[in-house]
Amino acid sequence: MGFWIGEASEKLGYRLELWAERVIAEAVSDHNLRIVIAETDRFGKVLVLGDGEDAALQYSDRWDFYEEALAHVPLAAHPSPKRVLIIGGGDGAVLREVLKHPEVERITLVEIDAKVVELCRRHLDHGHVFDDERTELVIANGSQFISQHKAEFDVILGDYSDPYEGMPAYALLADSFYLDCREALKDGGIVALQAGSPIFQPEITRRVYRGLAGCFADVDLYFSPMPIYPGGLWVYAVASLGPDVRTPLRETTGTRFYNSRIHACLFDLFRMEFLQEPG
Repeated sequence: MGFWIGEASEKLGYRLELWAERVIAEAVSDHNLRIVIAETDRFGKVLVLGDGEDAALQYSDRWDFYEEALAHVPLAAHPSPKRVLIIGGGDGAVLREVLKHPEVERITLVEIDAKVVELCRRHLDHGHVFDDERTELVIANGSQFISQHKAEFDVILGDYSDPYEGMPAYALLADSFYLDCREALKDGGIVALQAGSPIFQPEITRRVYRGLAGCFADVDLYFSPMPIYPGGLWVYAVASLGPDVRTPLRETTGTRFYNSRIHACLFDLFRMEFLQEPG
């Protein structure tokens, strides 16, 4: 017998549920986070983190374009992305995409919750990516980790959960985090951060954009469809210390959504006016 799984937020005024056939795995982490992996008909395996008002769909096997957009735009625009840092990303999906770039020699993934990694490693089809010889897994607080590393990374990817007050990712909205990102980059580096739903979370988008703009001269936004996220559309903030992020330097293979032709289009889906405060 099936059941509904998803998220319902009075704070956002939004509800999305998928019909699931069975629970594949379920656990509560040391951070008191409920983790559920379930099988659905339309979206394949899905990952839900949190419970009640805080529950959120994080990943699906099908129709999931978020990871490709977050990873391939900065990586394809960088001339030589040898060292990559992923902040968050415990489901391994962004890591899967980064590994499609043969230029990458080392990937450090910093995830605060070991239980998320454990379940996704065991039950998601791409769980083997954590065993790739190029991957270094660090269980730690992302904001603390990045503050201790200077001029080490060519590309930094922010694949964290929604940074609401009281949530672990809230520290990633602090001005100090964006400065730490700049200082952790090598010359010519690029940082790309998930920046929320432009429809339901414009305040997060504005804070991320302005935080980067306070530390980088070259900051932009790009977008992708994302059917299981609020509003079906997601925004990413990207900052560069040199490369033109709108121009891919090579083809990326093995993708379902991203390619070099769509790369520049992702920057032109919306105009920047929506960043203005309402009224």
